[in-house]
Amino acid sequence: MGPFYRPRSSRSGVKTFSTLDECATAWIRGAYGAGRVGKDRMYFVGSMIYSYRNTWPLAKIIYASSVAYVLLNVARISNSTTNHLRAVRGAIRAYMGEANTVFELDTDALANVTESRRAEAYTYYSESLRGSLAAAEKARSLRASHLEAARHAAFEGNRFAGLFGDPLPFPTNAQEALALALHESVREDV
Repeated sequence: MGPFYRPRSSRSGVKTFSTLDECATAWIRGAYGAGRVGKDRMYFVGSMIYSYRNTWPLAKIIYASSVAYVLLNVARISNSTTNHLRAVRGAIRAYMGEANTVFELDTDALANVTESRRAEAYTYYSESLRGSLAAAEKARSLRASHLEAARHAAFEGNRFAGLFGDPLPFPTNAQEALALALHESVREDV
């Protein structure tokens, strides 16, 4: 199977791995239908990999035009979950590269987005855009970083839409004067 991991069989049909990196690599490669590290501290079933429980997804693989993309959870809950995310990011970089294949979402959006149900992703990017623009309006010294975060949210939302041929949900001009105007122009029903 390759030099990255040494799977061990378990009686339940789920492959057991000795390290987080081995488990994450097996998941991203699709080598097994299910796998885990230890007593389910990090485990995967199909295209979804979890930290400790099925209510905390770390990442999910989705497909657009037969190309695999990864939705990655950006929420942080604990040091151990951060370590799980580090292993998942490492496997993604090693196997897929990260530049154009990863979309960062929060826990709720990640759990609900599928190839056919994408509204949660647009809602997440819309809320991120609104929050960054609201912070930019109030900020004095960090205004530029909030505007950059708003630009990034709009860019990622549009990039996600482009994968599936959806209409671009956000304006694309990133100049500061127009970025502040975006605050009012973001669609409420995204």
